[in-house]
Amino acid sequence: MMFKKQAETKRSLTGLIFLLRFLILLTAYFLLSTVSYAATLSIDPETKTVGPGDTFVATIRLDTAADECVNAVTAEILYPTDWMNASAVSKGESLLSLWVDEPSVDREQGRVFMSGGIPAGYCGRVQGDPGKTNVIAKIIFSIPGNMIGGKVATGPITLPITFGPGTTVLENDGFGTPAPLTLRDASYIRELNSQGLKNEWLDIVHTDNVQPDLFTISVEQHESTFEGKYFIVFSATDKQSGIHHYEIMEDDPENLGYIYGRKTKSSFITGVSPYVLTDQLLKSRITVRAFDHAGNTQEAVLAPKNGVLGSDPQKETKMNIAGMLSSPLWLSIGGSLFVLLLGGGIWFARRKKLQENSNREP
Repeated sequence: MMFKKQAETKRSLTGLIFLLRFLILLTAYFLLSTVSYAATLSIDPETKTVGPGDTFVATIRLDTAADECVNAVTAEILYPTDWMNASAVSKGESLLSLWVDEPSVDREQGRVFMSGGIPAGYCGRVQGDPGKTNVIAKIIFSIPGNMIGGKVATGPITLPITFGPGTTVLENDGFGTPAPLTLRDASYIRELNSQGLKNEWLDIVHTDNVQPDLFTISVEQHESTFEGKYFIVFSATDKQSGIHHYEIMEDDPENLGYIYGRKTKSSFITGVSPYVLTDQLLKSRITVRAFDHAGNTQEAVLAPKNGVLGSDPQKETKMNIAGMLSSPLWLSIGGSLFVLLLGGGIWFARRKKLQENSNREP
């Protein structure tokens, strides 16, 4: 009887242990299945050996999990300022097409910041893609000499390049939901001697002889933005070295090169999109020039929103008459009248000559 009870107790314990294991596995399965890393931001390459005088490119890349789509990326990249410098940022190959914050470099803080969007959403690389289409931006770093600010390098130094707390990726769900995000930082080793790295950035710039792509300018106005003032929005793309900067000019369409209604010459001003217009009457011609890192330019021109005539009635009348007389119909009528008058003059001259000849006859 005792052995029977012991056997039953043993079977009960075995069943209880099995049940507990099953519940643990089931819980783990559900916990793991609910954790999805919708996006991964990485710095490519993750490791590298560099030295004084070397210039190299670190690429920020975006990957998404299967069936996951995102539409906005804000990237904050931090780096040590003692032994490396970020000299430029190229977004020529970026999958982001709308930029809320153009890539910028704060060399004192050792910070690179950018924020942009993908209107149609990004759902990851297509099958067979070697990884070249998932670029957010390329950061160009340079390594100075072995002495900076009184500090002397005495051996290998670790250079961490990390994503800052301002880094986010938003899901393409129409609600701006932050996507679960995996960040893969990089760590480079700075040696005392140059590694003889090929300057990838110079190669890109020197071989870029292509203008930035054509782009457009749009005038916008919102009561809650820029105190309700009119501003322009524009964005150019350069698939080689990337856009370096923009220059904007507003001038009089009837007196090109001069400020509207004044005798002062207008000039190009370096600016970014969105750009608040000086001429809030919208009577000026707007020209935006996009420069890439190689110095190639592309230009977009926007005609005055409110026309070229202004509010001067006499000027409007004169311009209307001039425009009417220069129209094809009036040019045709004028040409016909000229031919008729010319023909009539010739006929009258010949007839007069004939009469003179007839009067001379005996």
